[in-house]
Amino acid sequence: GVIFTMSAHMPNFDVVARRGKTSRGYDYTGYSSPVTDGNVVQRILPGGDLNEVYRGYLDMMAEFGSRLQQADIPVICRLFHENDGSWFWWGAAYCTPSQYKNLFHYTEEYLRDQKGLHNFLYVYSPGGPFQGTEDYLTRYPGDAYIDVVGFDMYHRDPVKGDDWMQSFDDTLNIVQSFAAHHDKLAAVTEV
Repeated sequence: GVIFTMSAHMPNFDVVARRGKTSRGYDYTGYSSPVTDGNVVQRILPGGDLNEVYRGYLDMMAEFGSRLQQADIPVICRLFHENDGSWFWWGAAYCTPSQYKNLFHYTEEYLRDQKGLHNFLYVYSPGGPFQGTEDYLTRYPGDAYIDVVGFDMYHRDPVKGDDWMQSFDDTLNIVQSFAAHHDKLAAVTEV
C-alpha cells in the first residue's frame, strides 16, 4: 500500500568528471546539484563529452529501478524539478526550454527504452507560482513523457495578511485544470 517517490537531485556531472574515473567507475557522491557552472545540460546529452558520465549515473538509477520493477513496485520519479528557477544546473539560466525538454526526453527514453524500466511514473514539477497555464508549460516535456503534473511552492517570508494562500490556490487551480484536460494526475510535489 506504499508509493515510492524519487526526487533525483543529480550531481553536477562536470564536478563528477573532474574527480576522474576509478576502477569502480565514477564517484557520484556529494551534493553538487546547486553547482551551476560547467554547461552541464549541453554536455551530458548524446554527443557531449559528459554523456558517458551521465549514462553511468542513469545506469545506477536503472539498476535500483529494475530491482523494484522485479518486485512489482512502481516509483513516482521526479526529474529536474524547479526547472524554472536557477539554483540547479538544469535551471532556466543554464539551459533553454528546448534543451531542458531534450534532456528530459533523453533521460526517460534511456531508462525506459534502453534499460527496460516501466515502473517509473514521471513527474513535471517546476516552481510556482505561475501567471497562467502558458507560464507553467514553458519547459513541459510533453504529454507522452509525463504522468503526473505538479509544482513546488514555498512561503519563504510569511507576514500576517499576505496573499500567499491565494497565490497557492491559484497555482493549484492552474495545475489541476491542466491535469484534468490532459488526463494526468495533479500533485503538490513540494510545499
